[in-house]
Amino acid sequence: MEYLFKDFIKTFFVAKAECGGIPPNTDVNEMADYFLSKGIQIDPSKVHYNSSKYFLSKQFLNCLWGRVSLRTLGKPKHVLVKTMFELWSYINSPEIEVKSVICGTDRALVKYIDTKESTARVGLTNCVVGGHITSLARLKLYELIEKLGDRICYVDTDSVLFKCNSTIVNQYMPTLSKYNFLGELSCELSKFGFGSYASAFISTGPKCYSLKVVTPASDENNHEEKINYVVKSKGFSLNKKTEPLLNFESYKSLVTGETDSLEIPTTRFSCLEGGGIQITNYFKNLTYTFNKRIVKLENGVYNTYPFGYVG
Repeated sequence: MEYLFKDFIKTFFVAKAECGGIPPNTDVNEMADYFLSKGIQIDPSKVHYNSSKYFLSKQFLNCLWGRVSLRTLGKPKHVLVKTMFELWSYINSPEIEVKSVICGTDRALVKYIDTKESTARVGLTNCVVGGHITSLARLKLYELIEKLGDRICYVDTDSVLFKCNSTIVNQYMPTLSKYNFLGELSCELSKFGFGSYASAFISTGPKCYSLKVVTPASDENNHEEKINYVVKSKGFSLNKKTEPLLNFESYKSLVTGETDSLEIPTTRFSCLEGGGIQITNYFKNLTYTFNKRIVKLENGVYNTYPFGYVG
């Protein structure tokens, strides 16, 4: 059987695996053998952590599914025309809507979008393929959600954060991969050190949360426990200017209602009509956004319920 994206996945997943470095408490040769048993060959000598290359390879892997499902209608396009006849044909075409025309000495730049009458399509798009792949991924997520139940604190497309209690016997625990292989679950806390665990979690909305991670004292070189924070904030850059504003405590103040919104300094880069880049500095507000379920404070703990729930 010939798989549609086999070579694409192999190429960029190998790059991601090699740039991701060696997972904690693992051997690089064992990792290579495990990957080989799954049909993926990596070079142990190239397995070194490189954050920039890892980010790029991850983006290459993820962007394909969005590409095959790309919405073509309304997508901005442009074309250079050299004759009056070409310009006239674009201006009077019922299949496009001209947004602007920038004239030069010997040619003109026409910016336009396709109308509903247009038969033009962006190459390599196939909503059936894109929908099929993303639906399968969602089914895997739903399978995990069903098993974890109300222990779940947060879920995203390919990740889940849930509560564990070591005192409960026969509590379901998902199988975690040692080697971060494709399609397998891995523990995101292992990179903080052996025995690390999350002691607190707060979320102000989708893709906007903070996690308090505790690494206990474990040996002669680590006399005291360490506290680290994971902060995610979609739509806001995390840097030295914003770190004092986007953190666990500020998120907590939004959720508890102590603060209505946070003003975050933001820099926007935008293209100018005639060419060039405009840099704009402004303030963007971050607010608590949760409108899909009911939030209730019960015995000092925030719980959520579906709309219409009576109990």
